[in-house]
Amino acid sequence: MQMKLKIFISSEMNQGIDQERRQAARMEIAEIGHIPNCFEDLPGRRNPDDKNTRDMCLELVKESDLCVAIIDDTVTDIMDAEIKEAMSCLGGNRVFFYFTQHGKRDRKATDLWNSVKNSWIIKQFEGPDQLTKEISRSIASFAGDVLKGATKAQGKLFDNTISLESGSLWHSKIPLKKRDKITITCSSQDVLHQFKAGFYSREEFFERKSTNIFKGFNLGRQSEKPHFTHSARITKDDDYYFVIRVGLCLMGPARIKTEIKVD
Repeated sequence: MQMKLKIFISSEMNQGIDQERRQAARMEIAEIGHIPNCFEDLPGRRNPDDKNTRDMCLELVKESDLCVAIIDDTVTDIMDAEIKEAMSCLGGNRVFFYFTQHGKRDRKATDLWNSVKNSWIIKQFEGPDQLTKEISRSIASFAGDVLKGATKAQGKLFDNTISLESGSLWHSKIPLKKRDKITITCSSQDVLHQFKAGFYSREEFFERKSTNIFKGFNLGRQSEKPHFTHSARITKDDDYYFVIRVGLCLMGPARIKTEIKVD
């Protein structure tokens, strides 16, 4: 039986074409057997610029399994907050970006494109039909590559080189079961690029995140530079989080070769 994923949708909603794309994405997610989890599902259909609605949307992000971000000409303030929350809580391999192929991007949209184009799942599309196809393919790929490994509790969940800009943070949420054994290894591809890494339970992850607001995520002592290795036997079913933070990068983005295995 297919595991149903909760999928948050972040996009503009002001213009008719924005709403058309958004509705197409919601319908496609439901059609392929998953659960759209977004603003439209909030009680009372509040104004999206209302502070309480913003907070409620961020709560929806936290409880989701994936985030789909649809970007045309700009990134609104609430989209910016939603995307940052998704990157922080869900991790880089659970945020999918879809940019319009021929849209004229303003500075916010261009900055987002430049920051994610080498590090996250990113696609370009021309219209709602192509958008829905790309969304369907991304979700199917994710379910096949990541969830299959997690369900079988064996094999590689992640094996890739992560590209991170100076001072940036990368998170990956990993659903694990009791008695799973997880092994994480990562190393910098350039000795000049230093990084720290850590592996945390869901409770510890959010505790560290909430108590270190001004200095970024607190990695504590669970880190090595420029290598990191971690192996642990899981004691309870839960979501766990692997975190990487890079230091100052003087020679372009840091490239961190990362492998996550579960036995």
